[in-house]
Amino acid sequence: MKKIPADFSPEMSKAIQSINYASAGKIGLQFKRRFWEEDEHLYGGSSLTNMDITQIYYPPTDYFGKKGVLLGYYAYGGVADKLGAMSYAEREKLALAQGAKIHPQYPKEFESSYSINWKTVKYQEGGWVSYSANDRKTHYPTLCKPDNRIYLAGEHISYITAWQAGAIESAREVVTDIHQRVMKS
Repeated sequence: MKKIPADFSPEMSKAIQSINYASAGKIGLQFKRRFWEEDEHLYGGSSLTNMDITQIYYPPTDYFGKKGVLLGYYAYGGVADKLGAMSYAEREKLALAQGAKIHPQYPKEFESSYSINWKTVKYQEGGWVSYSANDRKTHYPTLCKPDNRIYLAGEHISYITAWQAGAIESAREVVTDIHQRVMKS
């Protein structure tokens, strides 16, 4: 919201401008066959690494399907910044090279990929809110209150940041508040 023109109160505008978002990115890798199941008997779960890809996630669905998609990396923080600074093709190349150290089938079975760097997604510009202790004391209470008729909801307006549960909790509180406000008038 930092870049969206709006007529928020000065207090709300300051709170919005003061909050930062975490760096995060992912890549999905599609393979011709589900070699992790067929060859290695991996049915869900993850492989944690000390490489930039950090981890590989195996889908817990569609077992023995013809094709499959692995989460080739889910990076955050400085590693996400490093990967996010790469081109799409460079991120794909890195994920394939590092993933092949765990699964040598990668080069032969790879079909396509899709990656995202949330810092570059317009209007989002990050994976999730990243509050400091001071932000929680000073700006968080302002963001949680309506600004005239504007209410904010989402994972960033909860203590369960980075999760859908926080977004749902926040939305429920806003809907309850609006309902109570309407019933009083």
